[in-house]
Amino acid sequence: MSMNSTMVDVCIGMTSFFVAVAFLGPIIAQIAISDGYTRKQTQLAIILGSLWSYVFWLCIYLQQMNPLIGPELEIKTALAINYFWGDGNSTS
Repeated sequence: MSMNSTMVDVCIGMTSFFVAVAFLGPIIAQIAISDGYTRKQTQLAIILGSLWSYVFWLCIYLQQMNPLIGPELEIKTALAINYFWGDGNSTS
């Protein structure tokens, strides 16, 4: 399995989860809450909460795939990493 298929699988899985919460949450609220006004507010809160949680998750996930700022290493640390791990060009 390649890296891209794993990322696609994670995105599909999390999208499915948030869509399920957005659709099933209001249905459960309709069954559990008898008052009309409170029920509508609760359903709206569940839908909006699911939507914005998904947007937040998606932004964080996409930012981790291609970070704008890398780690800052001291020169001694960088040389030690290069010594112990190699330069990354070996094919072993």
